[in-house]
Amino acid sequence: GEIVDRFHHVADQCDAVLVVGSDYTEVAAPSELSVNARIAANLGAPVVLAVKAKGRAPEQIAQVVEVCVDEIAAQHAYTAAVVAN
Repeated sequence: GEIVDRFHHVADQCDAVLVVGSDYTEVAAPSELSVNARIAANLGAPVVLAVKAKGRAPEQIAQVVEVCVDEIAAQHAYTAAVVAN
């Protein structure tokens, strides 16, 4: 696809490429996360997952992370790190 082609065009000219996914904000509808994860898988790029922690109990954060990491894996992408901010 076009995203993969553009990525490889840039990657061929650089030592490293940082790909920023869209602003995933709705946990109940993870379709946006699925798209970002599929793109990461197609690029062979590891995912650094950032989740909102403010105002959430540790158990809630852990639950959100678990759901997101499972969805990323379901799309054949690799979660390299999680940042709870």
